[in-house]
Amino acid sequence: MLLTAAGATIVIAPSGAARIKIGRHLAAPLISAAAHQVDLVHRGIHPDLLEIIPKTGKEKIGIDQIRDVIRRGQFSPVQGERKVCLIPYGEALTPEAENALLKVLEEPTPYIAFVIMVRDPGDLLPTIRSRSRIVRLPPTMATVAAQLLEIGYSDVDARYLVDVLSESEIASLLTAPVADVSARRAAARDHADRATADELCALVTGGGITAREAGVVLLARIVDGDPAVIVTTTRTLAKRGRDEMIAFLELEEHIIFTTLRTAAGLPPAYPDAETAAIARRLGMKRLIVIGHAVEEARRAVDGYTPVEPVLLWLFLTIAGVIADE
Repeated sequence: MLLTAAGATIVIAPSGAARIKIGRHLAAPLISAAAHQVDLVHRGIHPDLLEIIPKTGKEKIGIDQIRDVIRRGQFSPVQGERKVCLIPYGEALTPEAENALLKVLEEPTPYIAFVIMVRDPGDLLPTIRSRSRIVRLPPTMATVAAQLLEIGYSDVDARYLVDVLSESEIASLLTAPVADVSARRAAARDHADRATADELCALVTGGGITAREAGVVLLARIVDGDPAVIVTTTRTLAKRGRDEMIAFLELEEHIIFTTLRTAAGLPPAYPDAETAAIARRLGMKRLIVIGHAVEEARRAVDGYTPVEPVLLWLFLTIAGVIADE
């Protein structure tokens, strides 16, 4: 996973994740591409890596620590292309520290980027979330896939489940295995194909395999540019809760990323004819534009912008990208 250099990125980490180690690996390419500098970042000793954790004997990160980073961030990098402030435990920020951090995000300098790791984005101020890119770390592929393989899932099915499902959904499959994942996928896709726009909205916010397959169908319908589908979907989804909207937009973001990998010629983790068809139709440039639009819409909804105009803007943007063919 590569992070963008600008501003701040909030990284949602699963339970048990080695946040400092992962955070350093995420920060390294932002600081430098040089192998010797990357190694220094991984070891936590690069002069342009600013790590903030609670002081010894403390449980919280105080405002003085944020002020120190702000002061240091005003100076150009020592060795790398930029400084990176890594906050591996964002939930430890005091309210005063969060407000100080918000001020620097509102008036960013070109010399510093922030990587803030949390278990739940709700642990941070909405105003910080709205000024940050949010990415989600998946459960460790090797660990979870090994567990699924051990109880009888095929390699392809294990890769699909790890890629698509949340931690809690995967945990339920470990205790109550699905007999035929391919059949479940096919049934979910068939159901979504036959669903009305209203029914499709219910499916994409329901979670699990059903939501993922319905998300692909919904993206395909929007790509087709049907005005009735766009209007109906906007109105129906806007009536659902904000948390459901954020989950929906994160789902579409993930589907677009998977499709983009296919468009780039990278081998897919699992076969998916529908996303491959979307990739062939749109190509990389249009998918990148659509991906940025979905990310911007998610940030707007997360920042408490009214949902309906955000969704309408998003769907019309996608339709506009397609109309440029």
